Amino acid sequence: MSKQEIYAWSSLAMDLGLLGFYLLMFWGLPEGMERQAEALSSLFLKVIGIAVLIEVVLELSRRAGSVEKDERDERIAAKGYRNAYWVFMSASAALLVHVFVSDVLSQAAGEPVFLARPFLVFHLLLLMLFAASLTRYGTQVYFYRRGI
Repeated sequence: MSKQEIYAWSSLAMDLGLLGFYLLMFWGLPEGMERQAEALSSLFLKVIGIAVLIEVVLELSRRAGSVEKDERDERIAAKGYRNAYWVFMSASAALLVHVFVSDVLSQAAGEPVFLARPFLVFHLLLLMLFAASLTRYGTQVYFYRRGI
């Protein structure tokens, strides 16, 4: 396993940990699972901590000149960025349509529709960034595992 692949795996784990922690804090847990909230929070924080530690070690070794990207790594990174771009742009277009439709519905109803509230748009933007980042690192891990 190359260091670039380890970096992609750790970034994917950190993004998943951050997304899980964000969703846990924002949406909360269903009723009856309050006792597991502390254990889940601890798990997400441990995953984030381990991923950050791995990325720091890799970054320090990269600065020492031991991590070099070859053509394969560049090609895999480009595919990851390409897929992340398409996910982000598709979600952005959907969000623009969402804002437009919500505005039209709000004007027709005479009061703000739930979908038109700024906090919802903020959370959707944040989820779009997570989706793009997960797509990028997921694509990289896929192509490293595939052996391209």
